[in-house]
Amino acid sequence: MTHFSRALGKLLDEKQMTQVFLSQMTGLSQGKISRLLSDVIRADREDLEALLTAFPEREDRRRLVTGHVLDEVPADGLDSIQSHGSSGVKEGADIDLRSLSERGERALRYLLTLKRDIPSIEQIFVDLAIALGWDSDETPVTYKTKKSQP
Repeated sequence: MTHFSRALGKLLDEKQMTQVFLSQMTGLSQGKISRLLSDVIRADREDLEALLTAFPEREDRRRLVTGHVLDEVPADGLDSIQSHGSSGVKEGADIDLRSLSERGERALRYLLTLKRDIPSIEQIFVDLAIALGWDSDETPVTYKTKKSQP
């Protein structure tokens, strides 16, 4: 069972929601919802967006998005977030994720893998740093991970 289908199934059980009702709320066919739940098909971005409309609570939405991301991004892709390639992290700005909780790490990995609204995400980081006392005129502290000896 995929992470996404497990999360969706649990939400349906917890909310005592039927596939038919979910179909009416989202515009997805009941058959498609059934196929998503039984892992016959995987949810694409449009399916996820439609399903999110049925679950207005932040925690419910987080569970669906997390399940989707965990299914779509291979484990080695999640581990490569510390690399400088597609993560959007600039050269010389290694991030030590070991100090984050599992939830915090997953959230950061998700934000850094988004291909859209990157300027908005950057602004969130800048605003947060300023709110926590960073003087934007000074050079920010760069955190480096410890390299293992060969």
